[in-house]
Amino acid sequence: MKHTIAIDVGVNGALAVMKGDELVDLTDLPVVDGIISGPTLASIFADWSRCAVVVEKVHAQPHGSVANFSLGRNLGVILGVSGAMATPVVLIAPSHWKKTIRFTSKGKDQKNEAREIATRLYPDFADRFTRVHDHDRADSVLIGRAYSMLKTRGEL
Repeated sequence: MKHTIAIDVGVNGALAVMKGDELVDLTDLPVVDGIISGPTLASIFADWSRCAVVVEKVHAQPHGSVANFSLGRNLGVILGVSGAMATPVVLIAPSHWKKTIRFTSKGKDQKNEAREIATRLYPDFADRFTRVHDHDRADSVLIGRAYSMLKTRGEL
């Protein structure tokens, strides 16, 4: 089974390397001056050759054009690096992966719930989810977990 790189684009973003349901590695996205570093991301992808990439499908939100531009630009970097490296990409809507993981909270409460679920599922990585802004890390892990679940069930 090949590895999956699950990415939460987020404000800071994070990247989880999964092998099925197993969490293999977890890191923040390589961001320089608010933009994902394409060369560094390519290096990460190269370290996990023959991987697939699953990315949260971001879209414009009413909270502001600056944040929208940043998310869109970062998604563009991810898609560009993936395309240049011939790495297959699956986009998964937040509502889809959160429903698969069975979130019970709404709105901002989902950030804490994501950290709690990730801590419960991956206690060896619990120290990576302790801070409030570690929700990007938790989201990346749960995106990977949902992708694995959906693939196993034949829904992807």
